[in-house]
Amino acid sequence: ENIMRTPQFWGVWVTFGSLACTGVGVIAVAKTMMGDIFAGALPHLVTDSFSTTFVAAISAANLGGRLVWSTVSDFIGRKSMFAVFTIGSIPLFLVVPYAVEQVVATGELLPLVVFYASTLGIISFFGGAYAATPAYEADLFGAKNVGASHGRMLTASAVASVAGPLAITHQRGAASQRAVKQLL
Repeated sequence: ENIMRTPQFWGVWVTFGSLACTGVGVIAVAKTMMGDIFAGALPHLVTDSFSTTFVAAISAANLGGRLVWSTVSDFIGRKSMFAVFTIGSIPLFLVVPYAVEQVVATGELLPLVVFYASTLGIISFFGGAYAATPAYEADLFGAKNVGASHGRMLTASAVASVAGPLAITHQRGAASQRAVKQLL
């Protein structure tokens, strides 16, 4: 009970929840997003096979993030790793809408590459957060409290499983409405 009263718990909860929200959101709409947004701008490249490969790459980034970032956290420390997750994810989150807009507006390949790479980076942080969080909780609250604290920490994942897909779906709907208004 005292764990949830600490700012450390809520700091990790917010970071973990943000990474989970974005990761779950992207995973939920990855293939549809690739087909709906990018296939129209780059039909010679973004085929069903390309979209399927994108989903496979997301899975690989998730796994790679779990393996790589948890190993990195053993060397640089969990607190430093969560700082990397927090600070490193901000530019990745910010570049995604810009890359989408640029692909649609220009039909050029480079914004698609930027989108693809940024998304894989986001997903690798998502996987890394799931792998590194229990060890960070042990560092913060003691190994004997990990079970209780991690159970509470997973509430961030539960919130993210609803909020992530809803947020991305809402953004997509708002973008569609803006596009229709611009046509009128």
